[in-house]
Amino acid sequence: PLDRIVDILLITNVVGRRAEDVDLLLSTHTFFSENERVDLHIIGIWSPSKRQTTSTEAQTDHLDLRGRKETSKFFPEKLRDFHGFQLKVSTFHYPPVVMLDQTGGTDHGGLEVRILMMIAQALNFRVDLQTPKDGQRWGSQRPDGHWTGAMGEVKRGDADVSFANYFITRDRLEVVDMTSLHSIDYTCFITPMPDPPPQYTVVVRPFQMLVWGCLVLTLLIVPFALMFTSLRETGSRTWFRKIDNCFLYVFGIQMTQSLPEQHLAKTNSMRISVIVYMLSAFIIAVSYRSSLFSFILVPAKARPVNSLQQLLQSGLQWGVRDRGGWESWFSDSKDPTAQKIFEGFQFVKGLSGGIERVLEGDFAFMNSGRYLRYLVASNFTNIYGQAELHITKECFVPFRIGFATPIFSVYTRRFSEVVNKVVEAGLVTKWFDELVRQAAQHHRQKVKAELGGSGAQISQEDGVTVATVLGLYHLQVEQPCP
Repeated sequence: PLDRIVDILLITNVVGRRAEDVDLLLSTHTFFSENERVDLHIIGIWSPSKRQTTSTEAQTDHLDLRGRKETSKFFPEKLRDFHGFQLKVSTFHYPPVVMLDQTGGTDHGGLEVRILMMIAQALNFRVDLQTPKDGQRWGSQRPDGHWTGAMGEVKRGDADVSFANYFITRDRLEVVDMTSLHSIDYTCFITPMPDPPPQYTVVVRPFQMLVWGCLVLTLLIVPFALMFTSLRETGSRTWFRKIDNCFLYVFGIQMTQSLPEQHLAKTNSMRISVIVYMLSAFIIAVSYRSSLFSFILVPAKARPVNSLQQLLQSGLQWGVRDRGGWESWFSDSKDPTAQKIFEGFQFVKGLSGGIERVLEGDFAFMNSGRYLRYLVASNFTNIYGQAELHITKECFVPFRIGFATPIFSVYTRRFSEVVNKVVEAGLVTKWFDELVRQAAQHHRQKVKAELGGSGAQISQEDGVTVATVLGLYHLQVEQPCP
């Protein structure tokens, strides 16, 4: 069809006054002019009897119009200006890329709506945003080969362009054209935010388990070493020759307690052994107390799931929505971790079903990372700006995102040129960050309004309590005494 071909030259014979004169009428078509999608445009008349083109002239794309001095191009630029033509757009409400005015107005927003408005401004066309008539969203392919939803409307030509975070995939490129990518999205898991460690565990958190194990082993070995050293020294005190006394002595040094003068070592070997152990005990005690201050003042944060391996070890179930073939990306992987993830997939009904399972506290849901990030900012952020759900840091399966147009559309290339300029200017990243920030601020204001404007009460874990202050004061005034 003519509306799918850009460069066309129509040549028609025009009989002149004399029978031997045959003029050629040269015509082409234009797009979106005179409020018509395709319109016929006459370039001029070429008469071989009046003008013979040379071989050099024949290679040019210009033609002298008979009776006029100016020239006209054989193949003029046709898609530089759309002359205010109205293009039909099929999309649906899908924040943050498409946020339709729910009141029925035209105050639409969203990342891809902003990109489309930038294209419309650059190419001079108007936009008519409509939702899919069949009530579907992205749509899917039926057994008879027909497509539903927005994708089906673009394929049939009922819509000129469609967008809603469309991944540029091989299946879609078989039925529609796609513009250049305007961003790259990744697949991520969203998980419940785990509870922080209990406050009573603060006494053991300054050291790792390996350090605690070495410390216990030291407390068990050093008393025997002191007792054997005392048995070999003739001038040493008999008090050190009992193992229970050595245990008390070593434990007292570790607790930085002062020792009676009658229990001090007399021989050089005992003194050297005790001094070495005192130095190590002093270093351990100072390190422990300084770390303990920090753990008491700043409550420990939760350790969320950030990788597939951690997801397998977390005890959580995981899944994906029952449409879209998201799980198939793991089926061909030879990685053992990816295979275990694929075998454990559970299917939920839509996006809302997946988020509801996550809120129950024992489920991880896989979806678009961009959508999940906006969802957390707009619905699951408290008044302090802290997220109540967690998005894994390890994301995978990058996807290119673009606009869908009917196959062989003449304006797809022009759309891509404008999209590339928008991306190069950094506007896509800027706009998305703005949308996330605005959503988080709006949600916090909403939560504050529901709380009466006074905000939430600070919990014991969020602030320094009187007991904490007294405990820190006690640790400060108690000095280690060797």
